[in-house]
Amino acid sequence: MEDKNELNSHEITQMNLAYKRTDLSIIRTELAISNTKLSVEQTHLSFLRTIVSLIGSAATIYKALPALGVSNIFSSVLAIFLVLAAVYFIIRDRLTYPRLKAKIKDIEEQKERLVLERRYSEEADD
Repeated sequence: MEDKNELNSHEITQMNLAYKRTDLSIIRTELAISNTKLSVEQTHLSFLRTIVSLIGSAATIYKALPALGVSNIFSSVLAIFLVLAAVYFIIRDRLTYPRLKAKIKDIEEQKERLVLERRYSEEADD
């Protein structure tokens, strides 16, 4: 009878260790999701900084180069090129950022479903 109790005790210990490993996995997953969120936000901010820099540079070139004696046509063409580059980054940001946010939301929802399933199975084991 003692052997059976020891086996049950061993099984319980193994199950408790499995739950602790699962808890650690949940924490690692939450950290990975947070890191992904930060990366997405950093990418978005990088796009915004690039857009602002390009538009600012275009405005500076458009106004400053003719004052320095550079042709108005050359200054205008260069400024238009920079504005077009800014438009490219605006479009790229508008296409990328919402898609990445949606993926993160899906990942978080999936994580929540898994956590709930784990809790239900844990309650069933108790």
